[in-house]
Amino acid sequence: MKRIFIPFLLIILIAITGCSEESADGIKMPFSSGVCKGDNYQDVISDLKNAGFTNVETEVLYDLVTGILTKDGEVEKVSVNGDAKYDPDARYPKDVKIVVTYHTFPKDKTSGDSEEPKQTQQTEKSKETGMIVSNDKAKLEAVFHVENAKRAAVVALTNAYATDVFAEDKNHYDISKFHSYADVSGDFLKINSEGTWNAKNDNTWNVANLKLETIYKTIITATLDVSFDGTNYIVSNITGTLGNPGASSENMVDISEIEAGKDKPYLTVSSELIKDDRDKDEVEARDHSDDLDKNTAIAAFEQYGKKLYPYGFKCHWIVGLINEEQSYDGSWFFKVDVTIKNQYGTERKAIAEGKVSGTDKNPKVDQFYVSD
Repeated sequence: MKRIFIPFLLIILIAITGCSEESADGIKMPFSSGVCKGDNYQDVISDLKNAGFTNVETEVLYDLVTGILTKDGEVEKVSVNGDAKYDPDARYPKDVKIVVTYHTFPKDKTSGDSEEPKQTQQTEKSKETGMIVSNDKAKLEAVFHVENAKRAAVVALTNAYATDVFAEDKNHYDISKFHSYADVSGDFLKINSEGTWNAKNDNTWNVANLKLETIYKTIITATLDVSFDGTNYIVSNITGTLGNPGASSENMVDISEIEAGKDKPYLTVSSELIKDDRDKDEVEARDHSDDLDKNTAIAAFEQYGKKLYPYGFKCHWIVGLINEEQSYDGSWFFKVDVTIKNQYGTERKAIAEGKVSGTDKNPKVDQFYVSD
């Protein structure tokens, strides 16, 4: 199986509790941000009121045309005090403003104008995958937290692509070297978009379009299942791609390959590997993407090339850019078509590639190569 070195990933996905806990400090939300997307808005409002919240409002998106892909009454988002990415572990006053935003047909639609959106059925086809999924998320959440499924997906994909998890023979995996969810000491994956999670059956979550960002800013887009057998989390039915944002399909890697072959222990994730959350401060400290602006890095790259080729060095950034990536340490990698002139004015076409690190005030070219 082709191995690709990528960073592991992260974003701290919030543990979801099946019911809220009320105390003198306030009330916990009954679900984490995003988990109720796709549910019927009436069910969500009921869960919020049962938790003890008293100031629940709705915002209606009159944007449905057929109601096939997105159902009438389907929730788009839930916000707390205007924040759709609220912390579910925080406690809020019972009268905090909560807005449930949902989809429905325009008011002038002739059929069904006066009817409330119908309750969703127990099962329906996932709009992303076409698979039959259970709509009873709350029932599954009570026995198998979706937060654990998210962490298991992150850990499985991390170890599937990691290069430091092999035994001494370099051909077999050493599971004692597998990275945990809390481990951000090396490369890691960060959740760029948590996708849409649905209960597939009584022990399995399905996610569509989960986007994981590597420290090199490449993106894994995955659809997969996570099951719990009482001891371990099993990741299966993986489809999706790995590549740079906006890259053409031929430049994407098919991630379903990680299920190929017999030796794939990374798809079985122990409870031990996901029990601890990540340190938010540590994660933020590792992100240096704002230290070096791309244009500053490009200028340093070009200046370095002009010093090497003083008679003429021109980068074709618009029509000849082959690759550009920024790593979590802030450094930039460029690969671009160039035109070089010698002292006689003779031009030749070539490819320049290199790495620029440092800061806006002090950019540094660490690597620079030119090939024909």
